[in-house]
Amino acid sequence: MPTQQVPATGRRAVTREKLLASGLRLFSKTGVDATTIQQITDEAGVGFGSFYNHFESKQALVEALIESYLAENEWVRESPELRSLDIAELMCAWFRYVLERAKADPDWGTFFSHTSNLMIAGRKGYLRALGSDIRRGMKSGRFKVNDFDVTLFSIAGANLVCLLAALEGEIKRDEASRVAAFSLWCLGIDADEAREIAHRPLPAPMLQMLASSRR
Repeated sequence: MPTQQVPATGRRAVTREKLLASGLRLFSKTGVDATTIQQITDEAGVGFGSFYNHFESKQALVEALIESYLAENEWVRESPELRSLDIAELMCAWFRYVLERAKADPDWGTFFSHTSNLMIAGRKGYLRALGSDIRRGMKSGRFKVNDFDVTLFSIAGANLVCLLAALEGEIKRDEASRVAAFSLWCLGIDADEAREIAHRPLPAPMLQMLASSRR
């Protein structure tokens, strides 16, 4: 029978955050499959049994980390500053933000890459939102896309590979803006305009979250 979960408060909340932080660190170093619950609890400095007071399984902890990332994204995305942006600038900001977020917190970036089947292509991913944004741009005439499916997967894949390359130091100069400009170019935006949009200041909510990630 699955362990019934209750909201974490007080000391429980502290323990839960320790488990999340430890899981993130270990997942980023050795991957989800190679990490054991015992290693997570040892890293967190809590008893093995404490794990099951918060998570039914290791996969449940993975899901909780993904949910926290999605909640962060939702908070940023729903801010008035982003909702008022032109669709091209909005998408460009997101491409840049995802890469800058990974660079600001490499553990998150590596975890993102290790769980890309959930983060990007799976039911928890942002592929659906990305596709919705592309269709919105196509409907308004802002984007010129001849093959929607191939464009969608190509942009998602290119951004993931470039994220990995940036984390490994293979792309070292203006990574986020270059990747974002390329993505806009794939959507039919003129190359010069794409570069100009890709170098505009990021919206304040994104800058706020990035600053928090670097602490």
